[in-house]
Amino acid sequence: MKRPLIVVGLPILVSLLVFGCRTQFGPDPLGRAREQVAIGDSREKAIEVLSSEAWYYQPCDMTEEAASDLFFFGSHSYDRASIVIVDSIREDGEYRVDMISSFESYAWHTAYANCVDRKRFED
Repeated sequence: MKRPLIVVGLPILVSLLVFGCRTQFGPDPLGRAREQVAIGDSREKAIEVLSSEAWYYQPCDMTEEAASDLFFFGSHSYDRASIVIVDSIREDGEYRVDMISSFESYAWHTAYANCVDRKRFED
């Protein structure tokens, strides 16, 4: 019995689309950052690794005890860019990664408004 082309072809097409998207775009920026940088790594290593893939890197809120670094991925639009935040604390005279996080919403617009250069974005 012959199956219609759509019944056979549709699952294959869906598989190719899913596989193609994964290989082209990779995991989400936060997941990728967590794969590449570990808690306890030096801040310098985190900056080197993540800024090589981010289209925009911005240090932020650096004090004697702690620092935050912002990395932007994906869209260059201010309202659609993905952000990865690396927070570091100073231990034994060196900044060490303490947390790798992100915002799912536009909350970063308020939280980091003083750090971000809006001219770097398309809109």
